[in-house]
Amino acid sequence: MRTNRSFATADMPSHPNRSGRGASRNPSPEEIRALREEYGLSAAELGALVHSTGRRAQEWMAGTHRMHPGLWELLRLKVGLQ
Repeated sequence: MRTNRSFATADMPSHPNRSGRGASRNPSPEEIRALREEYGLSAAELGALVHSTGRRAQEWMAGTHRMHPGLWELLRLKVGLQ
């Protein structure tokens, strides 16, 4: 028989993506915009590189949605930064 046990946040270890530091962090809207401008990409082209849409890329650059660290890494790999 399973018991329903609730965990307090303090009991759970921190996940590296939540700290905002290190290699696996969400990029800032300014970083995304700067990369797009540096490589002359449209929002649609940026989105397509990471299998997303131009609208979502616009949201990342506006700061209304956060880009997943894995997508940021994929984007950097595709433009040749890593």
